[in-house]
Amino acid sequence: MIAMAGAPLRRLLADRRGLKAIEYGILAAFVVVAVAGLTGPLDTLLTDIYDTMLSKVPS
Repeated sequence: MIAMAGAPLRRLLADRRGLKAIEYGILAAFVVVAVAGLTGPLDTLLTDIYDTMLSKVPS
């Protein structure tokens, strides 16, 4: 019984089809995490720039 389960498992581990899709999925996940991590500091920077410009414009 164990020998019968071993052959499909070995075939599954040796199969390289779809590997590129998995790699691209992992890369896309890293990009999403990086963009999400930069959103907070970028928002603060843009708000500071806008506030500085707004304070220099006479009203």
